[in-house]
This record gives sequence, structure tokens and C-alpha cells, in this order.
Amino acid sequence: MDKNQIASQILNGILNEYKAKQQILEAEIQNLLHNFVAVADHENLALSIKNKIEELDKYTSLVSTMQITFSSNTPKE
Repeated sequence: MDKNQIASQILNGILNEYKAKQQILEAEIQNLLHNFVAVADHENLALSIKNKIEELDKYTSLVSTMQITFSSNTPKE
């Protein structure tokens, strides 16, 4: 395996990790929005959702940055 293949595998692995975290956060946000039983379950539901959205934005930005910066090494979807 040459250096370019190794670099590509590393970048793809990082990108896949960020995409997975995006999907997890999206599911967690949907769960908070649609499946809370009562206000007592989440003392501050709005803050919990806000924090998840901010974390989602972080990973969305990282995916975008990687796709733009390393477009020759990472697959675009």
C-alpha cells in the first residue's frame, strides 16, 4: 500500500466517523422532539435540543470542510 492509499484511508475513516456522528445527532434530536413523555423527563428540553443542534452543526461543518479541502482523497456524496 502506498502513501496516497494510506492517506486516503485515514481521511475516509475520519470522514465516516464525522458522518456517523451527524446521523446519531440527527436521530437524537428527532427522538427529543417526538418521544419525550413529560416535561419532567427533560428539565430543559429546549436547551437539550439546542445543544444537540450546535453539536450537529460542528460535525456538518467538519464533513463539509473535509469534502472541500480533500476532494481528491474523499468521496463526495
